[in-house]
Amino acid sequence: MDMMDPVHFTRVTRLLLLGLLALLATLAALAMLATGARADWTLQSGVSYADHSPSAPTLNQLDIYRPAALAGDAAPLVVYVHGGGWRRGDKAVAGTLDKAKLFTDAGYVFASINYRLSPESAPPGGPDPNRIMFPDHPDDVGEAIGWLSRNAASMGADPDRIILIGHSAGAHLVSLVSVDPRYIGRFGVDQRQILGTIPLDTAAYDIEERAVGEDPDEPNLLFLNAFGTAAENAASGSWAGASPVTWADGADPEHLFITQLNPVRVQINQRMATALGQPADGVVSVALSHTGINNAVGATGDVSGTTAAITGFIDSRLSAYRPAAVSIRKRPSKVVSTGREARGGKPKKRTVSFAFSGSGNTASYQCRIDKAKFKACKSPRKYTVGTGRHSFRVRPLFPSGRPGAEKLVKFRVKPKSLRRR
Repeated sequence: MDMMDPVHFTRVTRLLLLGLLALLATLAALAMLATGARADWTLQSGVSYADHSPSAPTLNQLDIYRPAALAGDAAPLVVYVHGGGWRRGDKAVAGTLDKAKLFTDAGYVFASINYRLSPESAPPGGPDPNRIMFPDHPDDVGEAIGWLSRNAASMGADPDRIILIGHSAGAHLVSLVSVDPRYIGRFGVDQRQILGTIPLDTAAYDIEERAVGEDPDEPNLLFLNAFGTAAENAASGSWAGASPVTWADGADPEHLFITQLNPVRVQINQRMATALGQPADGVVSVALSHTGINNAVGATGDVSGTTAAITGFIDSRLSAYRPAAVSIRKRPSKVVSTGREARGGKPKKRTVSFAFSGSGNTASYQCRIDKAKFKACKSPRKYTVGTGRHSFRVRPLFPSGRPGAEKLVKFRVKPKSLRRR
């Protein structure tokens, strides 16, 4: 048997050692992700937000990526919804880690969610009427956002600064739950908590247009399986109900539309922008494929303009945001005088009034007098109080229901001095 050349043996050994080291590094990286440990973020994977699919529990789960070192203030929350034709896909789809790094590096909490999926295909006899279909998909997205809003404090996130981003079918879903707030409202989320929405390359703003297609005799089976057949639509109105363009108006969260350099797709996105009262020429078209747009977000060396457009949009939405605040416009004097009752000489009670107004992201108010509990109130607020020292407090509530900084007014009620005869 021939002996191996010593030099060749050394090279082979070096290659084997390098391969072994690379394998060990890969295994270590996988172990870090599995345990949620990483230098720049921590990962909480497989968090259940609902239990609608006992046989496939991962469909109602989400992953939470948090910056390793959160600043003192609560961080903005970016929620990502994957695509896949409403029938496939996962919260850990390719490109998710790039997005996690992009947003956690910016100091945001990033969540990627799953939702129930429609069947891959319809049986020969037609779609199962009991299949997963609209409105199950946006219901799940709304429920996941509700869970994130309620648990934001424990994640170090701000429930009143939420950005939604989705790709393909996920782009349709984030747009729909933004413009038809019933999906998030059912789970305690106010539409004003959504600061902005970023649909990545979808043409599903008008479901009826897509379901019928150019040839009414050959409907788009993908859409019919997810949103209902013609007969199902006739009974429920699902096609119009599932269409973001049906609900869009100028009061909805601002959208950033990113799509391919495809005239038809650009036109579809421009129509949705117009329905929102946004300029049609604000639609961003990039020289990437459908999948390429999703994979470009946060990718190292992205020169397409996709990542830059997204970070610029989020920066602008966060810069325009103002926290809830309240100011006192009318208050009683520091000392309020009161007379005495005709009989018995007891001091009369006095009615005092406070007027206040909110600014920034104020949704409502709570007031309290002295040691009473905070209760919902409106301006002006009146109280009848006796003699002595009193304190009035008013605080604004954010759309999420959490309180902002309160304002305090102290005053004293005393009886008028008795005149000597």
